[in-house]
Amino acid sequence: FPIPVAFFEDAPFLNQVGMMASVDILITPHGAQETGIAFMPQCGGVLELLPDKYFFPRFYGTLAATAGIEHAYIYLAEN
Repeated sequence: FPIPVAFFEDAPFLNQVGMMASVDILITPHGAQETGIAFMPQCGGVLELLPDKYFFPRFYGTLAATAGIEHAYIYLAEN
């Protein structure tokens, strides 16, 4: 079945909140869109993709833990 893809660049705040509230599993690159984790259902989970030379897994992992959301990451390093 189709997997929804969303871009937040031009979306109003309330639309962003609505999108995050309707997501159970979020697969996302590291970025500001992850502040919406707080609006996800508590049964949700986040898989964060961290780019090479930018290893900050606890940056949004702490927000996820506070919101009761499971958080995991993949570090996309060359080695």
